[in-house]
Amino acid sequence: MPTTYIDIAGTQYEEFYGLSINDVLTSEINTANFSVLNSAANKPVPGNEVEVYVDSVKIFAGRVSTVNETRINRTSMSYDCACVDYQVDLDKKLVAETYESQTVYDIVDDIITNYASGITITNVINPGLTLEKIQFNYEPVSQCIRRLCEICGYRDWE
Repeated sequence: MPTTYIDIAGTQYEEFYGLSINDVLTSEINTANFSVLNSAANKPVPGNEVEVYVDSVKIFAGRVSTVNETRINRTSMSYDCACVDYQVDLDKKLVAETYESQTVYDIVDDIITNYASGITITNVINPGLTLEKIQFNYEPVSQCIRRLCEICGYRDWE
């Protein structure tokens, strides 16, 4: 039988229920939902990092987006957690830049370096196309990357 557990901000939960993961395999946001039991003093909160494992293989990673709590007894609570993947981290800042005569790789590198810490560009083709000019007017990072993918003829960026 597989060993499945959920790690929320460093706390491992082997007892949980209602786990569902929606992995859309595109640039759309992946989601996970589940409920865990815990004390009121150690409740999950929005923004906590979440990882779901099956047999030591990570099958979901992201952040808690919402938590609904229900009191079970005087010391225990049930926490219904809705989670989103790390794309939420990409869109914390808006890109306001103009790039001229630069490769897509260099543009993505600059955007990630300046607007999205903790994200890599490992699978971006280097050097890629050179764009004459592209301007981003206070757009989320994920939207900027989508636009670059469309220009390059890629269906998706994930």
